[in-house]
Amino acid sequence: MNLTDREKIEGLRQRYNHFAASHSFLSLYIYGDGEGYDVSLSGDGFYVTDRAGDILFPVGSDEYKRRFIEQNRGKRII
Repeated sequence: MNLTDREKIEGLRQRYNHFAASHSFLSLYIYGDGEGYDVSLSGDGFYVTDRAGDILFPVGSDEYKRRFIEQNRGKRII
């Protein structure tokens, strides 16, 4: 993740009314190295994986989240 991802992340959070601090660009940027965050961005959503392989619940459209859950059955999503 780099500074240019800020607009994408915050734009998706705003579009889908997601206000949890855990998914804010600032939190992801500040804690990213320490937690080993890897942010995966797409056109209609994003999700974050930490170094333990845990996944933060995705931000995005209802369809994006539905697909994400189906594709990640059996994985730990927090």
